[in-house]
Amino acid sequence: MAEFSDIANDVVLFMGWLDYMRHVEKLPVEVQVFQVWWFATNEDKLNPNADLEPHRCIFPSVANDDRSEQKRRLRRAVEKYKKDPTILADAKTERGSLMEKA
Repeated sequence: MAEFSDIANDVVLFMGWLDYMRHVEKLPVEVQVFQVWWFATNEDKLNPNADLEPHRCIFPSVANDDRSEQKRRLRRAVEKYKKDPTILADAKTERGSLMEKA
């Protein structure tokens, strides 16, 4: 476990959920929030023409925070958005919580 990188794990999670979305065409709210957070913490990996405003609006300046603060903000955003009626009503949102599936 000495080689484990929490930050490198983000990429694996992001790509895994991207593959999942391609097959199922839906994502749980928690994953949608994670994706926005990932964009906000990895702007340097995005297309130079990408619209940065959506993730900056939800996670302003999160890339400047230390890792524990970044993850705290992710958890708080998940709690905030997991019951958002607009997101839950969207056809691209998978119903139910990730925690309920465990």
